[in-house]
Amino acid sequence: MRVARINIMRRPIPAMDGREKSIAQMTAFQATICAHDVTLYASADSKIIQFTHQIARKLDLPSEINQEGNVISVITANGQKGFVRLRTTGYNATGLGNPDEEKRTRELVQLLIADEKARPFDIIHFHDYKLTPKYLIPAGLGHKTLNHKHSKGLNKEYENQRYPLICISHSQAKALQEQYDANVFAVIHHGLDKFNHHLTTRHAGYLGWVGRFTAEKGAETAIKIAKAANKPLVIAGALDTTKKVDYFRNVVRPLIDITDTEFLDRVANWPPEAIAQEIEKIGAGIGTTCPIIFTGPLNEAQKQTLYGNAMATLFPIQWGEAFGLVMIESMACGTPVIGTVQIGDIHCGAVEEVIEHGVTGIHIRGTNQDEIVLKSVEALRQIPNISRTNVRRVFERNWTSERLAREIDRAYRRFLAQYQPQAGLSAPKEKLDKHGQLSPKTIDLSL
Repeated sequence: MRVARINIMRRPIPAMDGREKSIAQMTAFQATICAHDVTLYASADSKIIQFTHQIARKLDLPSEINQEGNVISVITANGQKGFVRLRTTGYNATGLGNPDEEKRTRELVQLLIADEKARPFDIIHFHDYKLTPKYLIPAGLGHKTLNHKHSKGLNKEYENQRYPLICISHSQAKALQEQYDANVFAVIHHGLDKFNHHLTTRHAGYLGWVGRFTAEKGAETAIKIAKAANKPLVIAGALDTTKKVDYFRNVVRPLIDITDTEFLDRVANWPPEAIAQEIEKIGAGIGTTCPIIFTGPLNEAQKQTLYGNAMATLFPIQWGEAFGLVMIESMACGTPVIGTVQIGDIHCGAVEEVIEHGVTGIHIRGTNQDEIVLKSVEALRQIPNISRTNVRRVFERNWTSERLAREIDRAYRRFLAQYQPQAGLSAPKEKLDKHGQLSPKTIDLSL
């Protein structure tokens, strides 16, 4: 199956951001698990070929990179050949907030359209829904385009088009259907490379928090939980926008006891008991038994250290998060998650779908922040009853990229089942509407 995948030019693929991380995972695993031929349209500084090579090695699959370094072929476990191809316009990622982002993305879409004319794709998998009506539908490609929705909202223009979406949680799908009458084709949860993190059966007694420094992500609440529970807290996140810097400076920073950007690297290979002693030593030096330690942004190895040695990961969000990779990253290390499901009138997105109450973590419901703090402290008493080995087992069953790739493959095949063989697999057998889309009634919403 020939697949074109395209994202905006903001960040390279992969990157630490959730969207780009997920795109890299599904691209590499579609080739290595499902033998798809995936062309990724992305920035020139993307490392998707190297990333796919690493995944193939982890899966013990033969792979070969071409001389130019922009195509990798992989022999799957059943003997089929999958490909990942990187197509670029020669420009690196623009970075967040760069006014050239739309221009560079438009150029990338134009490259895809030119390639499509030369040799048609079976599926175009777009990761920014706003550009489909601008470019792909006018080019006559709406009928073969699936749009992966990574964030919460849609715009008014979507209501006039209603092209098919892949949502990343049932909570997100429900909200989009209620607010925008969204045409939800499939719900496919994110997945992670199971080799990226490993199980740790013992912990160092501290709590962990990872995320963006915005009010809805709950860093302030996490600190209040740790202080109320008399537990150390290791907190991490990037300060890459003015909004995050302002929130951190005004709200979070006054509650932090110490910034130690070398902490996670220093203790990376230490046993949990030694890490606990190091935290006690840090606390003694600043006059507290339970320090709040800020470590800065994280790479993947540092995430393993933080999550893997934590007693529990706190996820006290205050908004309808579409998914929340933090939860499954923590589970990959065997660390249970204490997550807010409901605060007042706010339903906190996919938390209830991802955390299995009493098995991989604890659901928290409260009327306000104070009640969330109180109930989270109480929930910590239940953490010793949760098997870290079982948390990892559930992760391997439900949250891997292998599962993600297979679900995407099934969604593609359902989508293509709406078409009859003509010029490959790309001719629709159902009548299209004036926008070049299948009528929503013809799309089966069940996986």
